[in-house]
Amino acid sequence: MHEKEIDLDYLCILENSKILLKPAGGNRGMDRLRKDFYNRLLDIIERLYYFFLIGILLLAIYNLFFCLKETPIYSWDEARHGISAYEMIKRRDFIVNTYGYRNDYWNLKPPLSFWAIALGYKIAGFNPLGLRIFSAVAAFFTILISVLFVKYRHGRLASLITAIVLITSPKYIVIHSARTGDADSLFVLFFSMSMISMILSEKNIKWLYLAGFSFSMAFLTKSWHALNIVIIGLIHLVYSRTLFRLKVKEWTLLICSAFAPIISWASIRYTRDGFTFLKLMITYDLLTRSATTIEGHIGDHWYYFDTLKSFYSIWLWVLGIGVVGYMILYSKLIYKDRFNASRKNYVLLMILWSSIPLITFTKAGTKIGWYILPIYPAIAISIGGLCGEVMRGARRSTLLQIVLLLFIIKGAIIYQTEIYKHIIIFKNDKNRVTFEYFEPGRDIRGSRMYMDYGPYAKINVGPLSEFKNWQQSDMLSAELYWDIVPEDGKMDAFLRDGSREALIMVPKIQYFKDIIMDEGLKIVGESSSVYILSK
Repeated sequence: MHEKEIDLDYLCILENSKILLKPAGGNRGMDRLRKDFYNRLLDIIERLYYFFLIGILLLAIYNLFFCLKETPIYSWDEARHGISAYEMIKRRDFIVNTYGYRNDYWNLKPPLSFWAIALGYKIAGFNPLGLRIFSAVAAFFTILISVLFVKYRHGRLASLITAIVLITSPKYIVIHSARTGDADSLFVLFFSMSMISMILSEKNIKWLYLAGFSFSMAFLTKSWHALNIVIIGLIHLVYSRTLFRLKVKEWTLLICSAFAPIISWASIRYTRDGFTFLKLMITYDLLTRSATTIEGHIGDHWYYFDTLKSFYSIWLWVLGIGVVGYMILYSKLIYKDRFNASRKNYVLLMILWSSIPLITFTKAGTKIGWYILPIYPAIAISIGGLCGEVMRGARRSTLLQIVLLLFIIKGAIIYQTEIYKHIIIFKNDKNRVTFEYFEPGRDIRGSRMYMDYGPYAKINVGPLSEFKNWQQSDMLSAELYWDIVPEDGKMDAFLRDGSREALIMVPKIQYFKDIIMDEGLKIVGESSSVYILSK
């Protein structure tokens, strides 16, 4: 065996054997007792691995699904995705996404996330649970895949640590991802599958085809965000020299797995509206969003580092301690460059997975906190792997074991508490209206409805969006619970509408009470905050 290919654990056993042969003296006995205690504790944890794993996964299910149906719909991307999915079902067209039954040229994402939501509606009904169920399921599978990979690569203790870190990452669990009907949770699943498959491809080239297919699914979920996978993949394949060893058949299968699904979708989409949608994907969603700040999403070069510091700093401390501890314990091997090629390739890919999204989105003009969601599984896997090596590897330090264990316990308790608080706060948010329990005085299902929030209301929709008078969450609620056909216009448009079947929803304020009296409008239904009116 070549010197540079010697296994790490084998070398460390040789190093430790020199220490074990030395006679104990002085305080060595007490040190040995302390080491034995912590090692036995870790032995017990590993022997009860499946007991702890089941407990952690049950906590993951709680974090992902608790009050998922009761939490009101956000007037964010989840509402717009939910509208497109609902209208796909009603129109029986699963290629073109619409908003208010008009082609949507603001939400310029391919349709995979809409399909997932549509399937969720079919399984759980037209409600917030149906909207979000596959985001939660995707997050659960991301956690499970990460845990199984780390168990295979680093062992049982590392696997449990990875699970704890990932399920107690508030930004990943609560915001715009695992508990919302956005595209991000599904995207993170495919991103993680692509990265892990790339690592495993050193064992079997077939994993590389799964990496390519996962990239295509990631692109069909969140469009150009998937280019980070291409950047990471190219660097990894060049560094590992896999790129130069592929045969023609393997090249063909890789390209087909990565691009055939994307080309198929783009070709079908082209038959519907030509290059209109595809061109806007490039000019607005990629170039404009990358080069300039749009829709008020500003931030400096430290934006994403500040994002990570918020409700994640303890896990960054664990990562830092793990890196420093590993470098100290294995300094001789690092200095002598005695890591085998497979380990080097693995370390490089984990660094790229954790850093490339940070770099690319820091360079982009538009900055949003959830753009870097794919790095959370990478950091959790890195923390698990490093802690496993430091706490259970051939070279160990009792002090490092204690410090890491205390930080992990502290992080898990603090961040689990924050996740619970966020769930309860969002569930009880009185600023978001739900129509689930609002019963109008007559059946209004299938009716056309206008919306007017008043002369001074500000509506949060995109610059390229239709229906600027509707809050996205209200439009989705009206569609889900009443099968409303939304109309684009306010009170003046409603009054000009010649149909006596048209409706309008308005808040209970004096401005509209005066209009009701002056125009002789009828109150079809009312809640504590709104009227539904007809002529």
